[in-house]
Amino acid sequence: MAGEDLEKLLKIMKTKPRGVAIFGPSAKRGFYWIKSLINLNYDGYIVPIHPRLKTAVGFTCYKRLDEVPMKIKTDYAIIAVPRKVVPEVLWQCIKRHVNVATIFTSGYSETDPVKGKKAEQELLDILEEGERVHGHRLRVLGPNCIGAYYPEFGLGFRTDLAKEHGPVGIVSQSGGLAINIALRGKMLGIKFSNVVSVGNSIDLGPAELLKLMEIDGSTKYIGCYFESLGKSQLAGRRLYAILQEITKKKPVLIWRGGRTARGSEAASSHTGALKTSGKIFNAFIQQTGIIPVHSFEEMMDTLLAFQMVKGHSGKNIAMISISGGSGVTATDDIIEYGLELPALSKDTQEKIAKITFTDVGMSVKNPVDLGASYYGFSVISKSIKAILQDPKIDILFMEISAHYIYNATVLAYDDFPRLYFKEVLKAMKNAKRETRKPIFVIMPEIAYERETLTDRHLFLDNNIPVFPTVERATLALSNLISGTKRLE
Repeated sequence: MAGEDLEKLLKIMKTKPRGVAIFGPSAKRGFYWIKSLINLNYDGYIVPIHPRLKTAVGFTCYKRLDEVPMKIKTDYAIIAVPRKVVPEVLWQCIKRHVNVATIFTSGYSETDPVKGKKAEQELLDILEEGERVHGHRLRVLGPNCIGAYYPEFGLGFRTDLAKEHGPVGIVSQSGGLAINIALRGKMLGIKFSNVVSVGNSIDLGPAELLKLMEIDGSTKYIGCYFESLGKSQLAGRRLYAILQEITKKKPVLIWRGGRTARGSEAASSHTGALKTSGKIFNAFIQQTGIIPVHSFEEMMDTLLAFQMVKGHSGKNIAMISISGGSGVTATDDIIEYGLELPALSKDTQEKIAKITFTDVGMSVKNPVDLGASYYGFSVISKSIKAILQDPKIDILFMEISAHYIYNATVLAYDDFPRLYFKEVLKAMKNAKRETRKPIFVIMPEIAYERETLTDRHLFLDNNIPVFPTVERATLALSNLISGTKRLE
């Protein structure tokens, strides 16, 4: 993409559209697209286009875009009409100088490699002819595409997305997984600059969107879901060149779908993707410096770590465990992922031993098992501080299990969990501020699920990442270290 074209596209994608035209608003789908804009507080024009409806969710419907008064500017369009109508809709968008359109309509190369590709080529021909005849290039996401979520502008593809924006950008070849990432991110406190689904990518594809994210100052970390490296060898080479450059500036995670033969077949029928062998994909990873992730959970955990910890490369972990057994399994996980669990210094061990009120069932080496002293507010607070002050330690993992904390009310008092979490959070914030070292909280999902869901937000809301297992925390940290070292 030429520099002038890229600059123009960046300006388009980083400017809130003055109006959104929605072709095919449907009462059967609950006027999904309109309500998604309302939920995200979009304050531009909302313009439903439908041949029969007079109103939709209180907005005036027009039969065609050229019937809309010229004073109502529409820079973005969502196209959810039957396939045979899409070409005419594109012409309407071109004539009204719409900048970007998402084609939600499916039934193209993902369902019929011959007729579907021919239909896609027809759409491309319209875009090119429209530029020649009308001097305006309409850019397209899709077809077979859920579209874009830009919380800063109030654009989205769901009625339940977060309104806050942040540093994480997503490019996905699956609309369903784009939705999953956006919703799970909302639960975890991950904040997005944008989440873009590309579908069949006849025009704007992963390469173009990644290039935009490279030069977009608001996007600091990038996650991708890919089923192939492109619809052609040329597209694959372009993606390769862009990733080689972008990974020198920003961490890029890629989760690949279609790793197996059957998965590859499913990918081909999903987006019409060109099959990519595992050998080629692995070479692609090694040569571009991207961070491969292998599951939805690993993607989300790693993005959470990047957003909340930022630029951490130390691999020496200290662990406060809830029991001897969990300390043993944590040690295995940490060592197996190539990280370290060094013994605490003699001075740190002595500090912890002095403040505990029993030595039964406890260990002050590493992992640290405080035994019954784990429930002492002063003990846990001073232990967190002492461990993070240890020069041998780069990061603290602290296990907090709801089924222990809430059961402690039998031994203590009903208000114990609230006070315990309050004191632990206070100690963590103070220790982080004094030592500039991060903390990962491990909250196993064993019992008290409702309480765990609520309590973890005490930490997430204070920029302390929470993971359900030590293994997932360790894998996220390993990816964080890898990405940070790549940028050093």
